[in-house]
Amino acid sequence: MIAVMTKYRPQKHKFDEVMTFATDLAQDKKGLRKGCIETQLFLSVDAEEIRTLSFWESREAFDTYLDIAVKGDALMEFQSTYLREEIQPQIFDPINLRESRFLPQDNTVVPLRIS
Repeated sequence: MIAVMTKYRPQKHKFDEVMTFATDLAQDKKGLRKGCIETQLFLSVDAEEIRTLSFWESREAFDTYLDIAVKGDALMEFQSTYLREEIQPQIFDPINLRESRFLPQDNTVVPLRIS
């Protein structure tokens, strides 16, 4: 199992739209995130940052999803329209779910449970 922490730094006036995007992504209504066990959202309006923490069955499952996500221009358009900088994923492999070191330690970050 791996953990993937992704940071989104939205433009201030686009924060709510990026939060909606991240929530929809975590809920995976299209069923594209095969192998994703759970996704947690953390947001900090003060720091203007949204983080997702996703647990995946394997690196291969995440890579397969990533291949789907970067097809076409949709991701690049999203980044250029809504974000101040590129999406920043970090991959931790392998992980132990009993450890809390993956959770954001910033006091301004609020957890939001999605899946």
